[in-house]
Amino acid sequence: MKKQLLRFTLCSAAALATLTQAAPASATLMKAESLQGLQNRATHIVLGRVVELKTAYEEGRIVTYVTLQVEQSFKGEKTERCTLYTPGGRWNGIGQKALGMAEFTLNERVLVFLEPRKTAKDQYRVLKGAMGKLSVSEDGLVTRDLSGISIIDEAGGLKPADLRTSWTLDEFARELTLSPERLNPLEQR
Repeated sequence: MKKQLLRFTLCSAAALATLTQAAPASATLMKAESLQGLQNRATHIVLGRVVELKTAYEEGRIVTYVTLQVEQSFKGEKTERCTLYTPGGRWNGIGQKALGMAEFTLNERVLVFLEPRKTAKDQYRVLKGAMGKLSVSEDGLVTRDLSGISIIDEAGGLKPADLRTSWTLDEFARELTLSPERLNPLEQR
């Protein structure tokens, strides 16, 4: 009996040690959404450049306000600038990351699928977090960063992270039924 108790205790201690050594979860579960689905759900779709990033501490968390200089509005009312709200950021030397949410850098050129923020007038949030934010390089490559997201299918099962993450500007425009010229207005000037 003592041997069984000792064996049970040792096995329990080993299992506990293994569990406490495991890596913490590092992904947000999110249902897959096609670009066409994002296009249909968004109230605004804009191509623009990040001209300002402001962080704040609100209601116990760090948030970032992103100001875009809009180059082109594809859906929604046309505007020269728009302000986006996104969880996470760096405030007073403290960083907070919101896994699966869109992240922005100053001077980055982006195409975003937006919906109005319910609690603030004239502010928007990116639809479906990082799924709704795409970076557009100066040479016309459109990319999406889905790190920090585990994609699930409609049945709720985990889906391999094979959601498309890069396009040429022409491919992207065809997929969204937008003309490539409208996606790259700087070339027309």
